[in-house]
Amino acid sequence: MLIPNFIKDFDIEQEKAKILQAFKERSGKLDYIPLIGDDYSTLTDIYLEQLAQYFETWNYIISQNYIQFSSGEYLDALVALIGITRKEATAPQADITIRANSPTFLPKGTKFHDGAGHFAYLFHNVNIDDTLEANARLEAGWSSKESYETINLEIDNIYIDSIELKNEFVGYEVRESDEDLRARFLLALHRFSTAGSKESYEFYILSIEGIEKVSVRNGGAGVVKIVYKSKFDDQTTKDKINQALIGRIPLTDNLEFVRANEIALDLHIQIEPTSDYNYTLAQNECDANIKTLFSSLDIAYTPHSSAIIDAAFNKYCSKVEIVTPIPQVNADDILILNSLQITKT
Repeated sequence: MLIPNFIKDFDIEQEKAKILQAFKERSGKLDYIPLIGDDYSTLTDIYLEQLAQYFETWNYIISQNYIQFSSGEYLDALVALIGITRKEATAPQADITIRANSPTFLPKGTKFHDGAGHFAYLFHNVNIDDTLEANARLEAGWSSKESYETINLEIDNIYIDSIELKNEFVGYEVRESDEDLRARFLLALHRFSTAGSKESYEFYILSIEGIEKVSVRNGGAGVVKIVYKSKFDDQTTKDKINQALIGRIPLTDNLEFVRANEIALDLHIQIEPTSDYNYTLAQNECDANIKTLFSSLDIAYTPHSSAIIDAAFNKYCSKVEIVTPIPQVNADDILILNSLQITKT
């Protein structure tokens, strides 16, 4: 549990000494020495231990009022004070075409599957009329970027002839982490600037659902260059950014939009586990930490090898080596982890 340095833990021994001294003075028993099993001493210990638990809770709650220590629902409440809400997870979606042999109706929530344990649900009611064909949208029941061919109805409908998946499931977005929300809160402090600050641009753009990363810099006289990583196509992204910036930037700023060039990295790391028994544990923790690191990388940022080693290192391994050279990232680039291979040295 992280708390500010100025919030101190409850010192049981120190408080116990104060109570003992006060007891001696008020009772007149200046030579009193508590014995093991002494009723006064036992009651004092119980009281102080209980009080210490309360102090721990109070200290935690107090620390949540400071943005750098706040987390979870406390952070949600804190950022809400200036009108910010956490971005919730969004399930991937895909379009389908349903063909029937007779007019029929499928209600919202109708369940589809791929025969391999993956499920998707009809995003809206579908009324198939005399044309015997209708387009619809499915929402995935899984939380990942994977796409599965969920074109089978869980409950057969004799009027349905075929279901065609028109595109892969896309649009998955994880719930905004405490770290990302905290960073967006700090950017929000610049949104009231009328000078078109870099932070102000970044705040409004990153508040758009589906835009994952952004870099704002000077593109020349009167030009603001916006480099972005987005789930949308270029035109949709530009439209959403322009809409978000209406009335919030100087009229003299001209915007230049550039989609970040994604540099795919196939990373190979070798680890030496503390024991053969711990190899799988070391591998799993290394995998999770490395993926977290790369998901947090910003545009134009090249991670130093020491940062990658530090992320990979965990209590189950004694040595980490990076086999793959890390490419240098330029101003319009972003490094993406395409694949990760973790082997034993």
